[in-house]
This record gives sequence, structure tokens and C-alpha cells, in this order.
Amino acid sequence: MNDFSNFIKTFDNIANLNKKSIPERITHAKGYGAYGTFTVTHNVSNYTLANFLQKENVTRVFLRFSNYKGERGFPDTFRDPKGIAIKFFTKDGIFDLTGNNIPVFFIREPSLFPEFLLSQKRNPQTNFFDPEIFWSFFAKYPQTLHSLLFYFSERGIPKSFRHAHYYSCNALKFYISQKEYFVKFHIKTLQGIENLSSSEGEEIAKKEPDFYGKDLYYSIQTKNFPKWKIYFQAITPEEIQKFAFDPFDATKVWSQKEFPLQELGILELNENPKDYFEEVEKSTFSPNNLVKGIELSPDPILQMRALVYSDAQRDRVGLNNLQYKDIFIKQEFSKNNIFSLLNGQASKWNKNSLDALDDYFQPRIFFQSLSSKQKQTMSLEISKTLRAVTQITQEKVFELFSKIDSAFSKDIQAQTSTYSTYLLHD
Repeated sequence: MNDFSNFIKTFDNIANLNKKSIPERITHAKGYGAYGTFTVTHNVSNYTLANFLQKENVTRVFLRFSNYKGERGFPDTFRDPKGIAIKFFTKDGIFDLTGNNIPVFFIREPSLFPEFLLSQKRNPQTNFFDPEIFWSFFAKYPQTLHSLLFYFSERGIPKSFRHAHYYSCNALKFYISQKEYFVKFHIKTLQGIENLSSSEGEEIAKKEPDFYGKDLYYSIQTKNFPKWKIYFQAITPEEIQKFAFDPFDATKVWSQKEFPLQELGILELNENPKDYFEEVEKSTFSPNNLVKGIELSPDPILQMRALVYSDAQRDRVGLNNLQYKDIFIKQEFSKNNIFSLLNGQASKWNKNSLDALDDYFQPRIFFQSLSSKQKQTMSLEISKTLRAVTQITQEKVFELFSKIDSAFSKDIQAQTSTYSTYLLHD
């Protein structure tokens, strides 16, 4: 081989390395993946036509866990919502199910999404994560209160991805023949719920920022396969009228007493990826990846996500992001479904315009279910973040929490010292 040929080969190798990167995700930038199986354990043929959910079917899956905010190097064990995205490789195409370790979402109005995302980002002036930006958003919108309580609860920092429950937050629709059911998924760990204190999380982060990822990888590598049991709640269109609130409001939960959990199957992770970049970093998920028997619900947050995810993926991965077989068939089906929703065919179920939205009653119920120790821990964790916040914003936060419990608000206030001036606020 002559010198010029060697030069060309070297240039090609370097060019390939230069281009072996893609923009990181706007949210959920840092994540880890694994393959496994989903095995149906209970017959749900009276709820949905989806073939992969029929009794005893086994479906191959790919799952990505993620941190919500922060970049790829963000420590795993900092307080932060943890995301889950499951890709079911069904015979009818791809079905993607996404969720978080918090059973409610932070907002219910799609128009607030840009402002919400900015509240999770770094201060554009200092490039630091800034509690003032965080709290000035949440204090402005009471609809965020429910998620805030879960965020600052003891489950705010799981011991690992394996030791947490996950929730779809948004409702989907099952259908069969002329029957329709709206459903929410609950993905409950069989390893048991275990959590870290904020001090434990900070100590682990100093030694091993990729703690969750290594825990997941080596548990699978040593054949200690993580498992979850998947359940669902179901409501009929007629039962929607019984709700005192909009059931498609993602900031609220459905009563498990009125609509009990029904077992669906077992999720097991048993295979690590061979190439992280190709299999995990380049992976894409979308609520718009659906199969026959499952559709989107009128949840406005879900509908917004179904539209913007694909746009974000085209920007991040490129036009070749549809990397799994049968995806084109599925995308066409899903696109028609979205357009039917946007044209108003599902608006007959939407009660947003009818309900007096109460943003306090469910957070109040959740707060009252906590023990005295759990309440004290929560107030301490909240007050830590408020110490670097302006007095005006502090007062708004105290007022927000007083709506669920005045003593709790006073406790937060007592533990919050005068705000620090080292952060530059506009």
C-alpha cells in the first residue's frame, strides 16, 4: 500500500471518530440500557386487541433508564427524577412505553413545557444549576405541587434504578371491538424499594458518579437479573363522569381503591448492550410508537410529547433514527391516530373546560400519608435548596406549601436561612 493510500485510510479513520458523536438529549441526557423480556401473566384480552399482551406471550424488550436533568456526566445519585423507556419488539411493530419514578408529572399544560424545561437547566449567566430559576417556576404554578412533594420525598434518590417503582404518568387507551378503556401503567420493582439520603447520595457521587449504571450493568453481568411486575389501572368512558377532576390531568393520580391495580406481567432485564453508542445513545423512543389495540388518550401532555419527540430525534440522530424493523408500518398507524385526536374526535372525553381544577387536594392527601419523620426530612431537603433563593421567591414558596399544611410551611421557613448572595440573579 502506497503512502497516499495510507494517508486516505488514516484520514477515514479519524473522520469516523470525529463523526461518532451526536447531540445529547435536551432532557434525560444521561442514561443506561439493557435488553430483556416481558412475559404476560394475566389475560387482558377483554381490554385490548394488542397481541403481545395476550396470555403467556413473551416479548423481547429494550429498556433505557435515565436521569432527568443534567448532562451526560451528571452524577446518578443526586436528587433528580429518574426516567424509564421500554421498547417492546412486538410482531405488530414497536410499542414504546415511557415514564418516571414519580407517579405524576410536573405540569398539565403543554404551553408551560418550555418554561418548565428551562427551570431544570443551568443559569445562562453563570452556567450553574440555580435554585432561584428552579423555585421561581414552581412557586408560580400550583399544579407542580404534587410532583414537588414526591421529588423531595425519601424516594427522590433511589438506591439504584433497580430499587424503584416507575409510572406511565400519562394515560393511554386500550380498545377491543366497540369497547374502550383508559389505562395507566405501574411498574413495581421486585427488588424492593430502597432509597438513599441526600448525604449518602452526595458521598457516592464523589467516588462514583456512574453508580446506577454500574449497578445495573454488573447485576446483569453476574446474572442477578432485575425484575419488575407491571400492573395497570383501567377506567371506562362512563366512569370518567365519576371523577371530581380531569382524569387526563397528568399532575393527578387515580385512586387505587376505586380503580385497583391489575397485574399484567413480569419484566426482566437479562442482557447488556454490546455497543453503548449504537444501542443506547442512539436509541429513540416516542409515545407515538403504538400497536393495534393501544392508542393515545386525550391527555394534552401525552399528545404534545407524541408530536415533539420525533422532531427532537430528527435533530439529534438524523433522518435515519427509525432504526428498528417494522417501524414504518407502525409510524403510519400512529400518525393517523394523532391526527384524529388533534381533529377533536377524542375531545368528548376532555373535561378540562368543565372542572374547577384543585391543585391542593391530592398533594394534601399524599402529605398526610407521610410519617412525622418523613415530613421532617422533606422539610429539611426543601429548605436546603431555598437557602440560595431570593427572599421574594422564598415567600412565594412558603405560601405555596402553606396551602397543604401551615405547620409544614412554617417548619420549612424556620430551617431556611437568609439567602446566599453568591449566585447572580437578574
